Order: sequence, then C-alpha cells, then structure tokens
Amino acid sequence: MILNSLKEVKEIVLPLLSSRTEFALDYETLVGKHVIEYEITVVGLCFGREHIYSIPVGCREVFGEDKKDVDLSAVLSLLRPFLESSLVRKIAHNAKFEKHVSLNYGIRLRNTFCTLVAGALVDENIPLSLKVRCAEVGLVLEDCATVTSRCAKVQCADDLLTYCGNDALACYLLKQVYSKRLKEKGVWKNFLTETALQHAIMKVERRGIGLSIPLLKKIDRKIQKELATVEGKIYVEAGSEFNLRSAAQVGEVLFTQMRLPILKKTPGGKPSTDAQVLDDLSAGVIVKGELRKYPIAEYMARHRQLSKLSGTYTGPTGDLRTLVIKGRIHTNLNQLNARTGRMCVDKD
Repeated sequence: MILNSLKEVKEIVLPLLSSRTEFALDYETLVGKHVIEYEITVVGLCFGREHIYSIPVGCREVFGEDKKDVDLSAVLSLLRPFLESSLVRKIAHNAKFEKHVSLNYGIRLRNTFCTLVAGALVDENIPLSLKVRCAEVGLVLEDCATVTSRCAKVQCADDLLTYCGNDALACYLLKQVYSKRLKEKGVWKNFLTETALQHAIMKVERRGIGLSIPLLKKIDRKIQKELATVEGKIYVEAGSEFNLRSAAQVGEVLFTQMRLPILKKTPGGKPSTDAQVLDDLSAGVIVKGELRKYPIAEYMARHRQLSKLSGTYTGPTGDLRTLVIKGRIHTNLNQLNARTGRMCVDKD
C-alpha cells in the first residue's frame, strides 16, 4: 500500500509501530559518492504479509511527477522514536546500509536484524543478494536498477514504491525463517558477534581514512625516479633493453642470454623468475664450488617492489578521488564476501 499523505502515515503506520515488537525497514535512495551522502526517496515498512507500506518522500525530484511527496522530515520525526528504540527490532537486508542512511538524518538505528548476515551464517553457498534469497520465502523480486530505469522512462515512481515494499516484505519473512535456523545450527552467538561487528564497521566507514593525494603524488614521483634508475642498471647488466613485465623475456635474458643458474621451474616446465628465485640469485648461489651473486636479480626484485607500490598504492590517485569526501576515503568494508574470513573492500 502506498501512503501519499502524512495523515495516512499517522493513522495507519503509527498504531502498528506502537503495538509491534519488530518491523522490516527498507530505504530507496539517491546515490552519492558514498552512502554517507545518500538521500532517501522511498521509505518501505512491513509488519507482515497484510501490512506492507511504501512512503514516497523524494520521488518527485527524481521522476518529475506532479503528485507531491510526503514531507520527509515529518515522516522521520514520526518514525524516529521507533527507529532509535532498543525495544523494537528493525529487520533489513544489509542493515549497515539502513544504519548509514538513518545517520545521514541524525537517527541512530538500534536493535537491527540483518538478513544478509543471517543468510551468510545459515547457508554461505547461496548468493547473498535479496533478489536470490527471497526465493526461500516464495517471492520474486526484480533488479532495483531495472525498476528505477523503467520508472525514469515513464516518469512514474509507482513501480519503485511497490519494489520497496516488496523488499521490506522479503526481509520480514526471511527473518522469521533465519532466526529459527540460526538457533538450530547453533550459530546464534556468531550472529550476535557479526551484528556487533557490522555496527563497528559502519562507524569506521563513516569516519573514513585520512588521505593526502598531493603527498601520494609526491611519493609516487620519488618511486618513478628510482624505477628509472633501477631499469637503467638492469639494461646495463643485460646488455640490451627488454620488457621487464614479460616473464618470458625476463627468463630469456636471465637464463638463455646471461646463463644464470636455474633454481626452480614453473608447472609448465620453464625457468621460474618468481620473487624467491630473484632473492636467492641476488644473495648468491654456489656454482662449481664458488659463491656467485647476480646484481641483475637484485635490481629486478627491487623493480617489482617499486612497480607494485606505484601500481597499487601511490599511482592510482584517480580512482581514489571517487572515494574521497572532505579529505577522507569512504568505502564499503565487506565482512562477508572473503572466503578467508578477512574483510574485503568494495568501492560502494
């Protein structure tokens, strides 16, 4: 059900909020560089299959509709006590996102149940997206980008409003399934730990990481200068220039032209030029009872180190600019996707 007035929100939603101990929450948003800049366009609420509501609060600006949105500040003012209450559980898929967006409006979302985290603990082999997971409760969801694109073409937000409500419904139903399965699998405590970690990660993301792009560029210039010097030394030792990024050419120069000892071979049977081989050749190997060191191996190892530093950390400042807000990097720390148990970083 689409609620098109504050009066409807007060008359329909407030009594449910006052009498229930949990509800599902979903935001549709206008995107920015990072979620800390996102603006709400639709608020979705679900209290069960018979109580699904969508409130347009920013659709007119996006889709150019004639009908008015419900005043966002007034809606959030009504919802705030329940969003911030530790006695009322808020269910969301990736609750970190809803926490972020709520904080954009000064609201601290408390007592959340994240179906994304719960789903990962219940069955990590099924993709975590809500579009996939909703099949577990007999629902079918469209892709959000598809819905948004269609709404933009016809300048009507009704499909997005319906989508938002269905998202909230999927979360509500999944919570009922997952809360039981978490306990049956004996991982409820793990879920509580991951939930606490999710909140800590959200705080880190909002704080961001201080970054000086001018300083990075200065460091990179020094690295490039040393790279040029090291390359020159390598070419002098080899007697000619070649592609240092080509393992085949490096192997040809070291082991065919210069006849350095072959210490290890690749699975394909070719002489290896990996870091350990270069380190060993640089430190020295015994050849015919004599310790021989090969400076070219030392230069190549250093060249790889410097190239890695520049290519990964100091060089790609153009990519970093898309993540920087007020001098700090804000990105998405993903606690679930890395199979090794470590966090991985997504741009958004």
